[in-house]
Amino acid sequence: MQMGTAMRLRRIDWIGYRVPFRNRFVAADVSAEYRHGLLLRLEAENGLLGFGESSPVGPGSARAVTGMAAELAALAPALLDSSLAGESPLACALPVLSLSSPPIRFGVETAVLDLLGKARNSPLASLLGGKPGKVPVNALLFSSAPGGIASETREAVEEGFRALKLKVGALPIDEDIERVAAAREAAGGGIAIRVDANQAWSVGEAVEAIARMAPFGIEYVEQPVGAEDLAGLAAVRAAVSTPIAADEAVRSLEDVRRLLETGAADFLIVKAGRTGLFEAVRILGFLRAAGMPAVVTSSLEAGIGLAASLHLAASSGPASLPCGLATAPLLESVLASAPLMPSGGMLQCPDGPGLGTEPEEAALMRYGTSLTGSVAR
Repeated sequence: MQMGTAMRLRRIDWIGYRVPFRNRFVAADVSAEYRHGLLLRLEAENGLLGFGESSPVGPGSARAVTGMAAELAALAPALLDSSLAGESPLACALPVLSLSSPPIRFGVETAVLDLLGKARNSPLASLLGGKPGKVPVNALLFSSAPGGIASETREAVEEGFRALKLKVGALPIDEDIERVAAAREAAGGGIAIRVDANQAWSVGEAVEAIARMAPFGIEYVEQPVGAEDLAGLAAVRAAVSTPIAADEAVRSLEDVRRLLETGAADFLIVKAGRTGLFEAVRILGFLRAAGMPAVVTSSLEAGIGLAASLHLAASSGPASLPCGLATAPLLESVLASAPLMPSGGMLQCPDGPGLGTEPEEAALMRYGTSLTGSVAR
């Protein structure tokens, strides 16, 4: 991609947000009423604006977002000394970001590509070598009771979802087995059921739970043991017939190489909020070459971060596996002009320049916090 004249930045702004979940978000490792995050805006010397989101993985907290704002403030002067130019989008990676946390990289890299997409009148997915389109997504099931799970399952199937994801690990294994059984009975055959334990189990517990779930035809079990325990993850995979997916263990391309070397997973979950956007692009390219299945998933971001992950998924071509991007319905507002709501089990990637969406001022007035900042050159 010929970038033409280098683009320089002249200003960076950020604002914190706190958006309620429509229903309390509960997983094995968290129970939260609000999603906390940070939106940022880059302004180029030519007046173009690029938007990004640097939010903690998961619901986050006010304290975590305050730390990210401080990191962004310290980084801002060096960012404003940078210029955007290169033969490809990845060549526009800013060296100053190399030591930043993944959420900060994700936000700044998203905003950079949003700027470049607007400059070239090109969607972000196209900049990354794909094109906007419909991306299949899985539905999320949260009810703690089997009856509630059955009801959620029937509703999701009626809406057109062909894959369902069930959070487990917050309850005793016996109760989770009942919930999985209820989901399968309500879904019938032909619907994929995924199970996400969020690192909840020991190796022994994981082997027991997964073996008991096997009769219900589980597509994969996500991160059954701790992210650091690759040997334990490999042991679980060797002991069960159900495929195993790694999520929290995927933080960099080097992590991916180690996962493949240790034979610890059958699927990898790629979250740009955990890796950075450009690192996620590299990971997906590596996995395609290796023939390893990957599922692009959001980290519960609001609309800006979610749109970036949707473009990332679309850039890889037609998804063979539904992605974990149907998270907008969990939030009272996505704070963006594009609602990014699934329909018929699909999510439409915006086809406008850059992200194809931007923060919605009225929503920011309601859900934005007093955590704001700005640095200009």
